[in-house]
Formats: sequence, structure tokens, C-alpha cells
Amino acid sequence: MIYQSRGWIDDVATTGPQAVFERDVDDRNRVNSKVPIKPMGSLIVLANILQLQV
Repeated sequence: MIYQSRGWIDDVATTGPQAVFERDVDDRNRVNSKVPIKPMGSLIVLANILQLQV
């Protein structure tokens, strides 16, 4: 919701629940993810930061 309020992505209410995070079946130290977004306007660069809690 923060990124939507700043005008970076759109339709968070629909795309947010579609995000998937799952542990890889072959490598238990890997997490695979699918994070659908709808960028607003002419967004040229999309960067992502993952914060891990151990």
C-alpha cells in the first residue's frame, strides 16, 4: 500500500493477494516468489529489497 500511495504501483488490492512465497522443494535454503505488480506511468527501473528474519 505504501508504494501505491506514493504513485509507484497501482491496483494493490488485487495484485497483493496474488503474491506467492514458497520454499523450493529441491533446495530448502531457497524461497521462490511471484510478486505481480502494475507499475504506474513510465516506471523505468523496478528494484526490490528482501528483508530476512532469522
